[in-house]
Amino acid sequence: MPRGRVHMPRCTIAGVEATVADTAHSFPRHSHDRFGVGVIVRGGHRSASGRGLVEARANDAITVNPGEVHDGSPLDQRGRAWRMLYFEPSMLTRAVTELTGAAAREIELTQPVVHDPLLTHLFERLFAVSVQAPSAPDNLLTEEVLVELLGHLVRNHA
Repeated sequence: MPRGRVHMPRCTIAGVEATVADTAHSFPRHSHDRFGVGVIVRGGHRSASGRGLVEARANDAITVNPGEVHDGSPLDQRGRAWRMLYFEPSMLTRAVTELTGAAAREIELTQPVVHDPLLTHLFERLFAVSVQAPSAPDNLLTEEVLVELLGHLVRNHA
């Protein structure tokens, strides 16, 4: 992908949207309707939200809650690149219910930047099979990796 671009590729999972970005652009305060989970793949990113001011660097996982107002800017003039997956809130609610056996009332991802190599690995696997996959995705593998990612996320970061 050329630098200076934000792209929304097709994701094969219903209820999930993907974003790929490589830019030095600063984004004003905004929010999303979904839970966001992603990975910084190059450079560094600074963001301010209700959870405070944070910085993320290459290989860091990043998260955002639905309705969480935040901004974003590069750490320097070289910009940064990242990939995100945005999950319908009901997907995380179902994951919590399946893991705990109790109905989830409200879920919040607790850290906007996560230094968790397993989360980063699971994200990259899911992104590869659901966004960068061939035209005929392996639905069983995609479902398996999705369950692994959501399970790890809600057990360790919600």
